[in-house]
Amino acid sequence: RIDAAQKRADKKFVGRAVGIGLVKGKPDVDRTFTQIGGFQTGVDQKAASVSSQHPNVVTTVTGTAPHGGVTEKGMKLSGDLIDKYNIKMGKNVGDDVSNIRWRTRKNVTDADLTIVFGNRESSGTKLTINEANKQGKLLLVNPKKDDIAKMINENPNVKTINIAGSRGSKDPGAKPIKDSVDMNTGEYGDGKFAKAVEKEWGGYLKSLSDERPDKFKEVDITEKYDAIWAMGGEDDFVDSAQTVFKTKAELDARVKQVSRELKVEKNAEMKAKWTAELKLLNEHVSKERHVVSQAMVK
Repeated sequence: RIDAAQKRADKKFVGRAVGIGLVKGKPDVDRTFTQIGGFQTGVDQKAASVSSQHPNVVTTVTGTAPHGGVTEKGMKLSGDLIDKYNIKMGKNVGDDVSNIRWRTRKNVTDADLTIVFGNRESSGTKLTINEANKQGKLLLVNPKKDDIAKMINENPNVKTINIAGSRGSKDPGAKPIKDSVDMNTGEYGDGKFAKAVEKEWGGYLKSLSDERPDKFKEVDITEKYDAIWAMGGEDDFVDSAQTVFKTKAELDARVKQVSRELKVEKNAEMKAKWTAELKLLNEHVSKERHVVSQAMVK
């Protein structure tokens, strides 16, 4: 009964522009976005992870966390996560609860569109929805990927997307990862709403990539990648490296991604590999051209 009631309530919000008229227009398949969030356990952190897997669409993943990096009770964000996503800390306006609420409002303010994956009856989700309504911001609650596509396609000014929702301890089916509890970072496995982020938000990002016309010549630097990632016999990393770029935006996004990894990497061998890859990528970055052509690869 609860699920049915929530589904009925969600329908009131899905595809609805709160306070802003929808602008009809053709889908721009070359659009890129910044995705922000509050980096609470569960949905927030899952969204950051999913977005990072599509650097040709989501070029920046960041956001504002509560003062002190507070997540679950007694838990805080790890330094590595803060560095990886260049997470900003919110103002100290009182106790942890007040700081979390300030963070929630800040991310709604900074975004053009807020997407919520969570139980509408929870206090945090209610605050996010109410704040989006109050500020007259675009809002989607528990949408399907087609709802996300429709909202973004009809609102060409959407550049920054805030994804919020249930924390790990409140996400049905989510279980804490033991090592993270021991380290007081409180990470959780995927629950119902974190899985929805993967399916719907991740599905939208994948479909956007797949729809992009093949109007750019491809740069394939696979062989040079192989030489880098085969060092030390760890050639399994070759499969995960992005070696083909159709646009300068894709190449630039990979540069940013590798730079983030290099910043937090502590293993000397891996650090050497990230450094070598970054050098290779920078050899192919052209600031004066928007198309990466085969002529750039020698």
